Amino acid sequence: MTCTAKESWKQAFPFLIAEDICKLRIAVAAACERKTQGEAAEVYASYGVPVFPCDWRLKKQKDGLKKVSKGPLPELGKGGLYLATADLEQVRSWWQRWPDALIGVPMGRRVGIWAVDVDHKDAHAGDGIEAWYRLEVQHGSAGTRSHLTGTNGLHHFYLWNSNNPIGCSKGKLPPGMEVKGEGGYVIFPPSPYVREGKAVCYSVSNDRSPEPAPPWLYDLILGKREGAKGNGGDNTSAGGYTWSPDFGPRKLNEFCELVRSAQKGHWDEARRRVFKFGRWVGGGVMDVNEALDALEKAARQSGAPADYLGEVKRAFLNGVAQPEAPQLKACRSMTSMPTCLNILTSMCQRANIGPRSASMHGFHTEYPYSTRTAIQCSTKMVSKSG
Repeated sequence: MTCTAKESWKQAFPFLIAEDICKLRIAVAAACERKTQGEAAEVYASYGVPVFPCDWRLKKQKDGLKKVSKGPLPELGKGGLYLATADLEQVRSWWQRWPDALIGVPMGRRVGIWAVDVDHKDAHAGDGIEAWYRLEVQHGSAGTRSHLTGTNGLHHFYLWNSNNPIGCSKGKLPPGMEVKGEGGYVIFPPSPYVREGKAVCYSVSNDRSPEPAPPWLYDLILGKREGAKGNGGDNTSAGGYTWSPDFGPRKLNEFCELVRSAQKGHWDEARRRVFKFGRWVGGGVMDVNEALDALEKAARQSGAPADYLGEVKRAFLNGVAQPEAPQLKACRSMTSMPTCLNILTSMCQRANIGPRSASMHGFHTEYPYSTRTAIQCSTKMVSKSG
């Protein structure tokens, strides 16, 4: 039986951008410098960001306002956003056929991000901008990467967390907001179009890498759940096994050999696999400094370009900051998995930075809320004693 586009999408591996989400900033900046939509779409595809062509049209709402509706081109046929791809030939073919198409990007697991779509009052019934401001005043900052829409709304992008999967239900978010998670999509810059006789486009509002969503935002969207995963709840439900004692050293030797012997044309593949190993180290497979020392030594022994060492370190540390729990086949007992506090502290000491500034240096943390609170409390204690 043939799978539908949606079924195939759900079964497929993540795109390359999900393995190194820091490169999203570079991809967007490069796309915005291109002269045509087709060239911009190809830039995204080259960075592993899946795209698909969208059109726009004005639709009259019940309140009398005309809303710009954007969606997959009907000519694409069945599949819609699930046809999105990073295949350069397919992307080039689409935009040669529809050169003015907007650039749609799916959200969710395969891309590594999800978004909150905040509407501006001048173009929509609800004032999402004001409502979002009030939420931050009430609950705390939710700062992350943001794009400005053609109607002066905002798309706030957050790191995908498999322990808190987001769909497209807005939960208890106030009017003027939508959630774009698994099964949803947003339009990416520049994507120019004409609105009320004026040329508008998408642009970058807050140029930073996507951050983990704060717990209060998950609570509003998903509801407060007993022992919610990833927020200091049941550790075993989030993968609380312990690693087999020989698994870490054995894998370290394998990855060091991979880094050391990678040939020209395969350095990016080595870096992507080091990212995966970093996630295991973040999950507690072995000491982060021991692994980093060995990988640095292996990178220096390779015949790769000078920036290879930095790329290997960056991929490893980004992986550590997005820990992956051990799978059952690599486990021995059901004891609690080490928290990420020690790992984050070790990373900060290595880079000579404090925990509060870790996210500014490209270390995207997804440690439990209880650990996040501990870091905040310890920071306050240090500042008081000093």
